[in-house]
Amino acid sequence: MATEAELVRAVQARLRVDVNNPRRLTSRENSRLEYKQTFNWASRAKYGKSLAGFANASGGFIVFGVRDSPRELVGVNEEAFDAVDSADVSKYLNSAYAPELEWEMFDTSVSGVRLGVLYVEPATDRPVVSLRNDNREGIREADIYYRYRGRSERIRYPELQRLVLERQQRERDSWLSLLSRVGRIGVENVGVLDLVDGQLSGPGGNLLVSSDLLEKVQFIRKGRFAQVNEPGSPTLRLVGDVQSIPLHALGPVRNVPQPLVIGEREIMLGFLRQERPEAPVEYIRQACRESSGYMPIYHFARCANLGLEELRELVLAEPRRRNTLIGRIEGTRVVSVGSPEGTTPQALERRELLEALTAGEVESLHRWGHTRLFEAITHFLPHRVPTELLSSLAVLVENELEAMTSNVRTVCRKAIAHLDETLNLPSSYADAEPEGNS
Repeated sequence: MATEAELVRAVQARLRVDVNNPRRLTSRENSRLEYKQTFNWASRAKYGKSLAGFANASGGFIVFGVRDSPRELVGVNEEAFDAVDSADVSKYLNSAYAPELEWEMFDTSVSGVRLGVLYVEPATDRPVVSLRNDNREGIREADIYYRYRGRSERIRYPELQRLVLERQQRERDSWLSLLSRVGRIGVENVGVLDLVDGQLSGPGGNLLVSSDLLEKVQFIRKGRFAQVNEPGSPTLRLVGDVQSIPLHALGPVRNVPQPLVIGEREIMLGFLRQERPEAPVEYIRQACRESSGYMPIYHFARCANLGLEELRELVLAEPRRRNTLIGRIEGTRVVSVGSPEGTTPQALERRELLEALTAGEVESLHRWGHTRLFEAITHFLPHRVPTELLSSLAVLVENELEAMTSNVRTVCRKAIAHLDETLNLPSSYADAEPEGNS
């Protein structure tokens, strides 16, 4: 989790003050922001529901001390806010929701007015589920809440499906990472440590921790190691008698080559997941052989430490290259599709999508049709592309690319190629305006 100072800066950046009235906010409630006029710990069920909704989406802030309609800064009741013990907050949240929420409670000041803030991280092991009933707030055991623009409510099928797919992907990635390490070491040199009975077993033999020592050993399956009150990396700590071994007793590390099949889908997912493949040049070569010149290539060029001229020479050396791809490398940006201006229903949808993208509200983008979403992305020119947008598009590509019509797939390619340009092109190109609309 970010430090308190970083969280203060983050919430203040979201609280935009009216230039004509410094005691009034212009920023509305959204998928990462909720306002409360007062703080009362007796309403903890309501706060917990909002935090769970945020945790199942992209994380977010509950800001206390803001009156609604208009959004006026009135300040938080300091006595009530400061009286709540963080241990009581943790105890309640752990009894009401699982898995555990990563939260923080702090205060900040806007226009000289003190505000209280509850912040929750996006959960790493989603979905977060309600553990008990609360009839006053309409909360039922096993409910899953999700943050939709201005409120937290029971999750709908598309969001639940995405969370399930993301969870499955994390499990697959964990297994692939583990199997990759096993492949490098060699399966004959790998053992498995059973944290229940203390037995380490493998093809080379077994190691059994004696029962008297096992009682002294503490296994922390998931925890954090911290120094000087600074958060550290997740760690597995073994406390007990440890004997050193000479370096010559360690077996050699082997790299086991694995077959690599690359196509349009793999190229798109490699960029969207920000992977750093062992052979990034092969992704570029395959991009030249695809039926479209709108493939993400600059990400892989960066992974291969290729400059634009080196990338150009590599592409020119491919006999099946696309002229569109050559033109892009020589400076032609991806042309934006459609227009967000005007009063047509299509233009209004693009404009609303662009506003959501600019505000970082990417978790509800699936509610829009694919075509309009991809069209809006080709107009998206942020200073920073939200990682949530890339991960959401990765889930979409992984599960729905094959079912897209040819027209929709074309706009999808352009949207992803545009994001690749935005993230990876040198400033001399990235700052240039894209050529006209089509």
